[in-house]
Amino acid sequence: ISLNFHNSNRFLRFTQNPSLEPAHTMGNISACLSDETESNLNWPPGGIPEQYRVVGRSGATIRISENLDSPILLTIPAGKILQVDMVKGRRCRIIEPVQGWGSTSTEKGYVIIEKCNIENSKYKVVFREGVVVRNGSDPNNSEIVRLIPFGEVVESIGEITIVNDVKRVQLSDGWISMTRPPLDEQDDKEIVLLEKIE
Repeated sequence: ISLNFHNSNRFLRFTQNPSLEPAHTMGNISACLSDETESNLNWPPGGIPEQYRVVGRSGATIRISENLDSPILLTIPAGKILQVDMVKGRRCRIIEPVQGWGSTSTEKGYVIIEKCNIENSKYKVVFREGVVVRNGSDPNNSEIVRLIPFGEVVESIGEITIVNDVKRVQLSDGWISMTRPPLDEQDDKEIVLLEKIE
C-alpha cells in the first residue's frame, strides 16, 4: 500500500510493507504531517547507503524524524535488512524499506540496529544478455539504472539478500540479481546470472 501526501509543495511517500508492523491506522497517519515533519521532508543528502540489520528482539521503532518524540511510523521486526545513509549519535536515517529514523541502541547500550559485517566480493556477469542494475533491492518496485554487459566484473558493497525468491546483491549504484527463476515452469533449475570470483 502506498500513500502519497502533498502539502505546501512538499511530498511525503509512505510505503507499507506487509511484513512490517504499522504503528498508525489510516486515520492517524495525517497526524504525522506536523510542522516538525514538514521540515524533515527535504532531507539533506546522505552518504552511500550501507546495510544494517535489526537485531533487537522487539524489533526497531521507526519514527518520522530524528526527534525521539516525533510520531512513530512502524516497527520493523528483528532480522530485517535496512539501508542507512546517515548516522547521528544513536540515531540512524533509514531509506529502505521505509524512510524514517531509528535508534541503533538504547541509552543503556542495548543494540537494536547494527551494521552488517560485509566483505566486498567480485562477480562476473555470465548471463549472455547481461544483468540490469536497479536503484532498489526489490526488482518489482525499483527503476533501472544501467545494464551490465556479459563478461564484465563487478564488486559488491553489501550482503546478499533474497527478494521474492531471487538472490540480490548491492553495488555502489544499485542492486542486481544473482539468479532468476527458470523460464520453463517445468524446469526447477534457476538461471545463474553472476559467478563469484574467488
